[in-house]
Amino acid sequence: MKRIITLLVVCIFYAINLSGQDWEQVDIIYPPPFLTANENFGEGVAVNGNFAVVGVPHSDVFGDDTGIAYVFEFNGISWDKVAQLRSSNPKEGDLFGMSVDITADYIAIGAPGYLPPSEVGAVLVFEKPLSGWEDKTEDAILSSGVTGSMEGTALAIQNNLIFSGLHGSNRIVVYKKPVSGWENTGMIRNIFVSTTPLPAGDQFGASLAVNGALLIVGAPGNDESAINAG
Repeated sequence: MKRIITLLVVCIFYAINLSGQDWEQVDIIYPPPFLTANENFGEGVAVNGNFAVVGVPHSDVFGDDTGIAYVFEFNGISWDKVAQLRSSNPKEGDLFGMSVDITADYIAIGAPGYLPPSEVGAVLVFEKPLSGWEDKTEDAILSSGVTGSMEGTALAIQNNLIFSGLHGSNRIVVYKKPVSGWENTGMIRNIFVSTTPLPAGDQFGASLAVNGALLIVGAPGNDESAINAG
């Protein structure tokens, strides 16, 4: 039996199981009671096995729009919150939790407003403790350091690689996990759509997905067929 997480845009997320040929709802996970209106619990979601991570980029727990994320574990019947993830140095406007992804060993969380007001953006990496997921801050901060790039708006993991979208500068950067574990490190590769720079508003990198040797990148602001047709 397979499980996926689908997002209800406002403030909750649904757990849905594939049962035979049909999908059926098995649980609804609501935000913790201390979250308030417009914090956008569920704007970023990802699942791996019995664990799910949920981003809350507009959370004000540590300051306006600093963001926060939660890890949930499926106990066979329902999803239980097992950990809270946050930045070790939250700043207003970080938008930590805008994008998320999870593997068996680590979680990556995008913070496109990182280093406000420059909007450099970053991806924060959390390694899973040997004892299991627990409340913690990041083990590494990955960032290209380019002003206005809003890195981390979108991200995806493929094995020991993290692909990060910089839609403010129309590119993707790739980070590789060192043998010793994740650490603050620079990108290993820049990915551009072509040798000719794209217009600033194309937002290449605003969404992305990776599977094996295939990387798919969204550019919702592209004007080739019509204004902002994508």
